[in-house]
Amino acid sequence: MLRKSIKQAAANSVRPVSFSSLFQHFSNRAHSSHKSPTIVNSLNEIAALTLLRGGDFLSAFDKHQLEAMAMLFLDLHRYGYILGWILGPWLFSFGILVFRSGFLLRILGVLLIAACFGYLADSLTPLLLPNYEDVVGRIASILLTLGEPAIILGF
Repeated sequence: MLRKSIKQAAANSVRPVSFSSLFQHFSNRAHSSHKSPTIVNSLNEIAALTLLRGGDFLSAFDKHQLEAMAMLFLDLHRYGYILGWILGPWLFSFGILVFRSGFLLRILGVLLIAACFGYLADSLTPLLLPNYEDVVGRIASILLTLGEPAIILGF
Protein backbone atom coordinates (compact mmCIF):
# COMPACT_ATOMS: atom_id res chain seq x y z
CA MET A 1 0.00 0.00 0.00
CA LEU A 2 2.83 2.37 0.83
CA ARG A 3 4.64 1.59 -2.43
CA LYS A 4 1.44 2.29 -4.35
CA SER A 5 1.14 5.66 -2.59
CA ILE A 6 4.71 6.58 -3.51
CA LYS A 7 4.17 5.53 -7.14
CA GLN A 8 0.96 7.58 -7.28
CA ALA A 9 2.82 10.57 -5.83
CA ALA A 10 5.42 10.36 -8.56
CA ALA A 11 2.78 9.90 -11.27
CA ASN A 12 0.67 12.80 -10.01
CA SER A 13 3.62 15.17 -9.92
CA VAL A 14 4.32 14.82 -13.67
CA ARG A 15 0.73 14.57 -14.92
CA PRO A 16 -0.54 17.53 -16.96
CA VAL A 17 -3.12 19.66 -15.18
CA SER A 18 -6.65 19.58 -16.53
CA PHE A 19 -9.93 20.94 -15.27
CA SER A 20 -11.12 17.46 -14.29
CA SER A 21 -7.99 16.82 -12.22
CA LEU A 22 -8.38 20.20 -10.49
CA PHE A 23 -12.02 19.43 -9.75
CA GLN A 24 -11.12 16.00 -8.41
CA HIS A 25 -8.38 17.51 -6.24
CA PHE A 26 -10.64 20.09 -4.64
CA SER A 27 -13.70 17.86 -4.32
CA ASN A 28 -11.74 15.13 -2.50
CA ARG A 29 -9.89 17.55 -0.24
CA ALA A 30 -12.02 16.84 2.84
CA HIS A 31 -11.63 13.10 2.46
CA SER A 32 -7.89 12.81 2.15
CA SER A 33 -4.96 14.80 3.39
CA HIS A 34 -2.54 13.09 1.00
CA LYS A 35 -2.95 15.14 -2.15
CA SER A 36 -0.37 17.07 -4.16
CA PRO A 37 2.67 15.41 -2.60
CA THR A 38 6.07 17.04 -2.59
CA ILE A 39 9.38 15.27 -2.93
CA VAL A 40 10.62 16.29 0.51
CA ASN A 41 7.49 15.10 2.27
CA SER A 42 7.54 11.82 0.33
CA LEU A 43 10.86 11.02 1.97
CA ASN A 44 8.93 10.28 5.16
CA GLU A 45 6.98 7.57 3.31
CA ILE A 46 10.20 6.13 1.91
CA ALA A 47 11.75 6.11 5.41
CA ALA A 48 8.74 4.22 6.78
CA LEU A 49 8.97 1.70 3.95
CA THR A 50 12.70 1.25 4.55
CA LEU A 51 12.11 0.62 8.25
CA LEU A 52 9.44 -1.98 7.57
CA ARG A 53 11.41 -3.81 4.86
CA GLY A 54 14.31 -4.24 7.24
CA GLY A 55 17.97 -4.56 6.60
CA ASP A 56 21.21 -5.46 8.32
CA PHE A 57 21.65 -1.97 9.71
CA LEU A 58 18.28 -2.25 11.51
CA SER A 59 19.15 -5.40 13.45
CA ALA A 60 19.66 -3.34 16.63
CA PHE A 61 15.89 -2.71 16.81
CA ASP A 62 13.16 -5.24 17.50
CA LYS A 63 9.96 -5.50 15.45
CA HIS A 64 7.84 -3.27 17.72
CA GLN A 65 10.43 -0.49 17.70
CA LEU A 66 10.64 -0.57 13.91
CA GLU A 67 6.85 -0.42 13.61
CA ALA A 68 6.71 2.50 16.04
CA MET A 69 9.35 4.40 14.07
CA ALA A 70 7.51 3.68 10.81
CA MET A 71 4.31 5.12 12.30
CA LEU A 72 6.28 8.16 13.41
CA PHE A 73 7.45 8.79 9.85
CA LEU A 74 3.92 8.33 8.49
CA ASP A 75 2.63 10.85 11.05
CA LEU A 76 5.42 13.25 10.05
CA HIS A 77 4.31 12.84 6.45
CA ARG A 78 0.76 13.83 7.40
CA TYR A 79 1.89 16.83 9.43
CA GLY A 80 4.14 17.91 6.57
CA TYR A 81 1.03 18.56 4.50
CA ILE A 82 -0.72 20.28 7.36
CA LEU A 83 2.21 22.66 7.81
CA GLY A 84 2.30 23.25 4.07
CA TRP A 85 -1.29 24.47 4.14
CA ILE A 86 -0.31 27.27 6.51
CA LEU A 87 1.03 29.03 3.41
CA GLY A 88 -2.58 29.71 2.33
CA PRO A 89 -2.73 33.29 3.70
CA TRP A 90 -1.20 34.64 0.49
CA LEU A 91 -4.74 34.30 -0.83
CA PHE A 92 -5.82 37.09 1.52
CA SER A 93 -3.67 39.70 -0.20
CA PHE A 94 -4.52 38.26 -3.61
CA GLY A 95 -8.22 38.43 -2.73
CA ILE A 96 -7.92 42.08 -1.70
CA LEU A 97 -6.16 42.87 -4.99
CA VAL A 98 -8.87 41.10 -6.99
CA PHE A 99 -11.60 42.82 -4.97
CA ARG A 100 -10.13 46.30 -5.55
CA SER A 101 -9.04 45.83 -9.15
CA GLY A 102 -12.40 46.06 -10.88
CA PHE A 103 -11.02 43.83 -13.65
CA LEU A 104 -12.69 40.76 -12.21
CA LEU A 105 -15.87 40.33 -10.24
CA ARG A 106 -15.61 41.40 -6.62
CA ILE A 107 -17.12 38.12 -5.48
CA LEU A 108 -13.97 36.35 -6.66
CA GLY A 109 -11.94 38.46 -4.24
CA VAL A 110 -14.31 37.56 -1.42
CA LEU A 111 -14.04 33.86 -2.30
CA LEU A 112 -10.24 34.05 -2.28
CA ILE A 113 -10.26 35.66 1.15
CA ALA A 114 -12.62 32.91 2.35
CA ALA A 115 -10.24 30.29 0.93
CA CYS A 116 -7.41 31.90 2.90
CA PHE A 117 -9.30 31.36 6.13
CA GLY A 118 -10.21 27.84 4.98
CA TYR A 119 -6.53 27.00 4.60
CA LEU A 120 -5.73 28.43 8.01
CA ALA A 121 -8.55 26.51 9.67
CA ASP A 122 -7.62 23.31 7.83
CA SER A 123 -3.97 23.56 8.85
CA LEU A 124 -4.25 24.75 12.43
CA THR A 125 -7.15 22.57 13.62
CA PRO A 126 -5.23 19.24 13.60
CA LEU A 127 -2.48 20.88 15.62
CA LEU A 128 -4.63 22.83 18.09
CA LEU A 129 -7.99 21.01 18.21
CA PRO A 130 -7.50 17.48 16.84
CA ASN A 131 -10.95 16.33 17.99
CA TYR A 132 -12.63 18.77 15.59
CA GLU A 133 -10.44 18.00 12.59
CA ASP A 134 -13.17 16.27 10.57
CA VAL A 135 -15.83 18.93 11.13
CA VAL A 136 -13.53 21.85 10.40
CA GLY A 137 -12.05 19.98 7.43
CA ARG A 138 -15.48 19.63 5.83
CA ILE A 139 -16.31 23.29 6.33
CA ALA A 140 -12.87 24.38 5.11
CA SER A 141 -13.18 22.22 2.01
CA ILE A 142 -16.28 24.16 1.01
CA LEU A 143 -14.35 27.41 1.25
CA LEU A 144 -11.40 25.98 -0.67
CA THR A 145 -13.60 24.47 -3.36
CA LEU A 146 -15.29 27.81 -3.96
CA GLY A 147 -12.21 30.03 -3.65
CA GLU A 148 -9.32 28.83 -5.76
CA PRO A 149 -11.16 27.20 -8.69
CA ALA A 150 -13.28 30.34 -9.01
CA ILE A 151 -10.23 32.43 -9.80
CA ILE A 152 -9.11 29.86 -12.37
CA LEU A 153 -12.47 30.14 -14.11
CA GLY A 154 -12.46 33.95 -13.72
CA PHE A 155 -9.39 34.37 -15.90
